[in-house]
Amino acid sequence: MDNQQSLTIPAGLHHFLEQASQWLKRPMNDVVYDAIVQYVATNTPQSLADRLKGSQQDLERYHEQDPDMSKAIEAFIQAELAGPDPLEGIPFKEEPPIQKEIRTLLHG
Repeated sequence: MDNQQSLTIPAGLHHFLEQASQWLKRPMNDVVYDAIVQYVATNTPQSLADRLKGSQQDLERYHEQDPDMSKAIEAFIQAELAGPDPLEGIPFKEEPPIQKEIRTLLHG
C-alpha cells in the first residue's frame, strides 16, 4: 500500500474486530480492509440511486392507492389518540429545584 492511513474506532468495535480476526485466522488489518472494500463496492453511487429509485416507486404505488393520504392521516390520528406515548415523556408538574436555581442565575 502506497498511502497508509490511521483509523480511530470505538473500543467495542475494536474488540469485535479482534475476535473476528481470531475466528477468521486473519490479521485484523485484513479484516478491516475487506470490510471497507465490501462497503464501498456495495454502496456505489449507482447502487444508492437504485435503492432510492425503489423507494420512489414504492411511494408512487402508495400514492396511487391513497392519493390524498387520508388513510395515512387517519392511521396517524388513531395512533395519537390510542393512549400515552412513552417516548414523549412525562411533563414536570413543578419545575425541579435545580432548574429554578439555574434559571435564577441566568436571568437574575
